[in-house]
Amino acid sequence: MYTIKNFGLAGILGVSLLTFTTGLAASPPDPALAGPDADAGSPPRAPGPEPAKSPPAPADSIITPAQSELRFRAAMRTMITPWALRRLVLIRTSRPARPLGPEVECMAKVVYHEAANQALPGQLAVAQVILNRVHGGGAFARTACAVVNQKGQFFRTRHFKVPAHDRERWRTAVAIADLARDRRLSQVAPGALFYHASFARPAWRRQHQRIAQVGDQVFYR
Repeated sequence: MYTIKNFGLAGILGVSLLTFTTGLAASPPDPALAGPDADAGSPPRAPGPEPAKSPPAPADSIITPAQSELRFRAAMRTMITPWALRRLVLIRTSRPARPLGPEVECMAKVVYHEAANQALPGQLAVAQVILNRVHGGGAFARTACAVVNQKGQFFRTRHFKVPAHDRERWRTAVAIADLARDRRLSQVAPGALFYHASFARPAWRRQHQRIAQVGDQVFYR
């Protein structure tokens, strides 16, 4: 259920499909598949009007590779599967490391600290909570760093150091934060603004609408 800028595969599939269908149209009919009228011993057909031919398909009805990729991206907005998310994270983590912008770094620290032990959809849901607060207005701040450092909410990210021995999970958290910030993926827990561990019973939970439980975390709006 995802799609991102890096899905060149969709374009390749579109080209392959177009080539295949064009080849079929250009191939001569197989005598083995022809009807009895095509048999050499069949009597000739009676003269008559030629059957009407279908008009050729308009040029704009042919799906180009670019259109194929756009449709794939649109479908991914409504389909988030763990397989697709794993694939996207793998693409991001396989790239050479690059300097992080402050917003991605703040989000990644929260994802790592709060959900590194969760499956990827749970990590993505945490990152999306941060962005829902950024874009939701109300009592929340207007940037990811301001949201996560807001008093009484997450924690002071500037004081958090990622353990040197856990770089792989850190790179995953960075990829998740980056994907969430692109805002191309549909939401795991749509509109969620709050969450807590499933074993916790915070008093505030009764004041909000429960949306979903993802792994060991419960999400609310």
